[in-house]
Amino acid sequence: MKDFRSRIQNKIRDRISQARMFNSYIRGWTNYYCRFCPSALQPTLWSIERYLA
Repeated sequence: MKDFRSRIQNKIRDRISQARMFNSYIRGWTNYYCRFCPSALQPTLWSIERYLA
């Protein structure tokens, strides 16, 4: 049971570190597309969501 819990905790830590790493990039893309190409924002965010899920 300990091994199972540690694997789950490692996966959670990995997801959190990935979120921290990509958050600034995604925020930058969102700001760019909101300002210069708002019609392309929704498909871009859908692509990011599908990739991360």
